[in-house]
Amino acid sequence: MILVRCVARNRRSLLASAAVFAVQLGCSRVNPETLSAQHPGAPVIVISIDTLRADRLPIYGYRKGSTPAMDRLAREGIVFDDVYSHAPLTLPSHASLFTGLLPTRHGVRDNIGYTLAAKSGTLASRFKAAGYATGAAVSAYVLRSRRL
Repeated sequence: MILVRCVARNRRSLLASAAVFAVQLGCSRVNPETLSAQHPGAPVIVISIDTLRADRLPIYGYRKGSTPAMDRLAREGIVFDDVYSHAPLTLPSHASLFTGLLPTRHGVRDNIGYTLAAKSGTLASRFKAAGYATGAAVSAYVLRSRRL
């Protein structure tokens, strides 16, 4: 499963982007206004790959793998190495990632039977409010737009 949450000022800058900004909001909240002031106009791309081990990626020293696009994004962008998931399941973990709330606060406890409340406020909604265009490409049924 690959989830990509993309946020950029416009499509052209998004498509031309070579920056990666992986954010684990479960650890702390990130203020889009502060980020925008520090890196004005910079596109923000969050890539989440479910069940991928970091020790199997060249950007973390693995010699046998080949991920040239991710390696380039890592070289030219910002990579956060110390990120942790607050849940061992895809939907609650991503709800935490995009809201900055623990599962006990956002209420998503499992992949089945739960939906993130609209009032929760996500990273994408905060970036949109700050004037960014937002979009997503999702390949996991459990993360379809009606759930998260």
